[in-house]
Amino acid sequence: MSRAALAVFNVVVFLGLALLIAILATACFSRGSERIHRTATWFTLLSSGVLLNIVQVLVIGQQVGLAPNRPICIAQGILIYPTTSFFALMCTSHIIQLYLLTRTGSLSLPPTDILWLNIVPISLSFLIFILATIIGLLDRSQVQRDPSGFRCHIANPKAPDITIAVSITGGVIVLVLEGLVVAKLVHNRALYYGMLSRNTLYIRTCIFNAILFVAMLFGLWQPKNMTPSDKYVVSNITLAILPLALGLMFGTQTDILSAWIFWKRNKSSYPDLIMTPATFV
Repeated sequence: MSRAALAVFNVVVFLGLALLIAILATACFSRGSERIHRTATWFTLLSSGVLLNIVQVLVIGQQVGLAPNRPICIAQGILIYPTTSFFALMCTSHIIQLYLLTRTGSLSLPPTDILWLNIVPISLSFLIFILATIIGLLDRSQVQRDPSGFRCHIANPKAPDITIAVSITGGVIVLVLEGLVVAKLVHNRALYYGMLSRNTLYIRTCIFNAILFVAMLFGLWQPKNMTPSDKYVVSNITLAILPLALGLMFGTQTDILSAWIFWKRNKSSYPDLIMTPATFV
């Protein structure tokens, strides 16, 4: 195992975790005229990134040398699959929400639609959690450090295969819907010109989804001459980058930044902020 790669993985995971927690805390505790408005889907998406990174840090400090604490390793080996699936499914829900907004031209979705966009990923992830728990607890010897040493996993291929299938399905949906969103915006430039020029929500979402899709391809397509250890190193670092990218994309929106830059809270300094529900996907 490369210690440099291990250091990169740990730093990226901690940075992503700290950034996402800071963004969520900023949105949750904002009040009054400075309140940051976001939909439930946005909160759930960022929370899924936090959960994924919390699971990924469980054995940090025990990645080299003796085997990690057994209960913690088992917990991580089980939880890594539902949390990865949850993150992928929430990314899919977010682009579905964006697509529905652009298709209808409305500023917000009905509460029922928002509810389903959150319930479906949570329910599917819970089913994967049950499966991973059954596999991991029935044969605990299957739960071990992966070849990279970065984290624990289940050696039985059932849980990883299902997680990969969910991620690929979500990635394909993201790719198709992102193409439709971009086509809609290009076709209706007059309608969406103000939306694109005065806030960067759509651009940020499309950039993040492009990163998500490239990361998925990079994690799946790897040279045949790579060792199993190197393959796990690449896939683990790739997965760790995604929550950090999510934080960078959505943590640099104007209202978030204005809450952090407390000495420059004059609203006139932020002309690109539009106080409409569509801004807060």
